[in-house]
Amino acid sequence: MRCARWRPNPPMPRRNQKLIEDSGQRINEGADRVQQSHEVFKQVNESVAKIGSTLETVTASISDQQQSVSEVTRALGSLDENIQTTTALVEETSRRRNPYMTKPVY
Repeated sequence: MRCARWRPNPPMPRRNQKLIEDSGQRINEGADRVQQSHEVFKQVNESVAKIGSTLETVTASISDQQQSVSEVTRALGSLDENIQTTTALVEETSRRRNPYMTKPVY
């Protein structure tokens, strides 16, 4: 009985070899682009997180300012009441001193 000799596969034609090499190169380029895209999306995600944090800070500041404006408004209202009361007292005092006076003298 004869043993079959092992023979290596014949070399691929150059055309097939070139196609395989080109495919491998394209696969590597695609992998590089995927990695670049990943980095870009990572940066976008970090930027969005920073924007969100900034918006939270701005929102908190606006809330503080609204509270401060409300306090100033209440203080001005109280000041206006005091001025009106004082004006009324001055007018009343002026009339008591001079009952014929129609306008108060300040």
